Amino acid sequence: MMNRHIIYKEIESIAKNHNIRFDEQYLRCGRGLDCGELCVDYSVLEGYILFSYDRASRTYYYSSKDKEEFLYIVFERLCIHNGFEYELKNRKSLNIFSYELNDDTRKVAFEYSLKQLREISVGWMERTFSEYERLLNIRRTNKNVYFDKQEMIFKSK
Repeated sequence: MMNRHIIYKEIESIAKNHNIRFDEQYLRCGRGLDCGELCVDYSVLEGYILFSYDRASRTYYYSSKDKEEFLYIVFERLCIHNGFEYELKNRKSLNIFSYELNDDTRKVAFEYSLKQLREISVGWMERTFSEYERLLNIRRTNKNVYFDKQEMIFKSK
């Protein structure tokens, strides 16, 4: 019988097998009604569930009966969390008023996230990078940022 503990252990195992940092403070098993972190659950009616609460209000809710889709959503969120943790630890002095790609701190976080996603599934990396391109291009007049899949970095044309 499927339950939240089995799903959580599977996520933890996938992360470990692919050397992806698994932050138990960020992703929890079951009910975290006031912590703001993501929680994993399961119900026969809805299937696999990912949700969060902050100050007793639900801030996020996702459910799917498709296990692979659910795992993609979990790992996309876990990997971007890890990406921003990595960026923060390795932050260099940047010109925050610049529109240059290398001054955009999100670039480092997104690249790190995509490298982790690729470790699990090239398809998951492929599915995600266009959204990161879109986000990196929002403030740019030229909209010229693209992801180089060979080098695994964002570049500008």
